[in-house]
Amino acid sequence: YLTHGLRRTADKGNDFSRLRTFYRWGVARQHMDFDPELLRVLRAVTAAGNAKGHHVRFRDTVKGPFSPDELLLISNAINEGRGTDEDRAIVMLHLELGHNPNASARLRNKDLIRYETEAGISYHLGIPRVKKRTALRETKQRPISRKLGQLLENLRTGAADDALLHWLSA
Repeated sequence: YLTHGLRRTADKGNDFSRLRTFYRWGVARQHMDFDPELLRVLRAVTAAGNAKGHHVRFRDTVKGPFSPDELLLISNAINEGRGTDEDRAIVMLHLELGHNPNASARLRNKDLIRYETEAGISYHLGIPRVKKRTALRETKQRPISRKLGQLLENLRTGAADDALLHWLSA
């Protein structure tokens, strides 16, 4: 398995990274068969990650980006008010921001911020960072359309720390 992991570091599923984690575990528990010197060698090897973006690059018809015609149909459906408010909110959110779906599930009521200025009303959404391994919850402020902001404001229920997209957790 070690030979396989060293020769094929870019395999899908990141086998090499899992092996390195397992080996670190064995060395930390001081098992006889796990050599700390070999762990240093394993840490020095850079393993390429999984292939990313190939669905977009090769315009995959199922998993790739929407075609211009599909985007037009989606936009028309939103403007005509088709579907439920909840469904439209999710579609609009992902079309406007293109973020990780896990970030949507982690949105809280307090993440929707409304600004009233002389120029009018604008909305920002604090998008949770999902790939940061920190104890504190980090967000990145992103502007959203007034239409989406008003829709999310109307759908919002509960306290500040409750889920903004509460229907996803039901």
